Amino acid sequence: MPQDVDRLRSIVQESADQQVARVLEKVRQHRHHIIQDIQSLRPSHVPTLHIPDTFDTLKASKWYSCFNVHFLISFEDNVKWLLRVRINDGREMPHDLVYPSIRSEVATLNVLKSHGVPVPTAWLPPHMQERYTGQEAPNIDYFFYDFLPGKAQEVPIDGYFGPINLPEDKIDQLVENYVKSQTMLSEIKLPCKQIGCLKISSTLDPAAEVIEVGPIIQQGTFMRPTAPHFLGPFDTLKEMYTAHIDATLHYISINGLRDKFQVDDYLWHLELRELVSCSKVLGETPDQLYIKHLDPSGTHLMVDENGYLSGILDWEWARVTTKADAFSDGLFRETEDFFWRGDNSLTDMEERVIDCYNKHGRPDLAECVTGSRLYHRLASIGRYDPARHKSGYREVFKPDLPEDFDPPPRDADWRVYMMQRYRANEGLQEVMQKYGWNIERAEEVSNRARGV
Repeated sequence: MPQDVDRLRSIVQESADQQVARVLEKVRQHRHHIIQDIQSLRPSHVPTLHIPDTFDTLKASKWYSCFNVHFLISFEDNVKWLLRVRINDGREMPHDLVYPSIRSEVATLNVLKSHGVPVPTAWLPPHMQERYTGQEAPNIDYFFYDFLPGKAQEVPIDGYFGPINLPEDKIDQLVENYVKSQTMLSEIKLPCKQIGCLKISSTLDPAAEVIEVGPIIQQGTFMRPTAPHFLGPFDTLKEMYTAHIDATLHYISINGLRDKFQVDDYLWHLELRELVSCSKVLGETPDQLYIKHLDPSGTHLMVDENGYLSGILDWEWARVTTKADAFSDGLFRETEDFFWRGDNSLTDMEERVIDCYNKHGRPDLAECVTGSRLYHRLASIGRYDPARHKSGYREVFKPDLPEDFDPPPRDADWRVYMMQRYRANEGLQEVMQKYGWNIERAEEVSNRARGV
């Protein structure tokens, strides 16, 4: 078994390396075009695009992640930029999928910068600007931003479910940096009225451009398979999560997720849909909205030579949302109890974050972490796994559970219960027929599981 795991890791790493190597080759191919873009954004200056000679050199630099690769740009006046290139799983993605993501990230960075948050100023290449009418765009997706000095916050993890493996003083500093970053975001009062991702409004007058809220731009099942792909914006979180669930149900119905549990997957999402529809919290219309970082694991923080916060990176997929949602992440990592046993207890790291918020006079943000499990559970939409204990997903909706809602704990019995509960759902009937299921088969499986 350990050899199989090592082999799988080796295959995954090899695939990731190949994707980054393809990005490196594309940057070489489009070097001239990229330099022209830089010169158009900073005229009268001489840029140098630094492209590593080999993949091994790039790999040693660690200037890449799962989704982006970075290349240094230097100018004759000592100004430095970075070229940020999307990896896109090594494929050429349609512009209507990639461009909105990049435009939103640039808009988000510049809004944050205007409010004093330590993020780089960002620039779109000319061909991604709404008014562009020039030559055909290159088959590489990128934008530019300021070079921020410092290094990524170290957050070493012991295994998939393991805790953060740092000395106590380093953990304390990580928590302080994280709390400081979230506090900065909480002080930005956006004029937005809807939940979605920031975008630059389309206008023929560059001086009249304004930032507004557009659709949610996210990977996975939170999109349509055909254009226009992205959903939203939304007035409430209930609308947002319901739209995500409905999109997921469509993907399941056409076997777009390629899993082995299509019927159970469909039933589980129908259950989630009902619970979301009953939630009073999710149905509230927010009076103030905030920017939420979608991957606040700690590695998104930049620190100086003394370990203090110097920048916040990786704003891809950031969204404008409610306060409870925006500040629900307290350096949370899934634990075995959370995953396998449905345990919604706070982790030690979350308790530390709560204490730090309270110490700095922000009990309101501490309360967001205390009530975070609802949002952590809903992050599983589109990622059904029969190993996850379903009770943990129901618990977070209390006290708004339907009065007649009492599913049995065993999955085989749960399947029968849900088939009966949602028997009027036409989509479910089509999926059951497509994959050879009916209530009689489900009852037979349930009886066998109970030894009847």
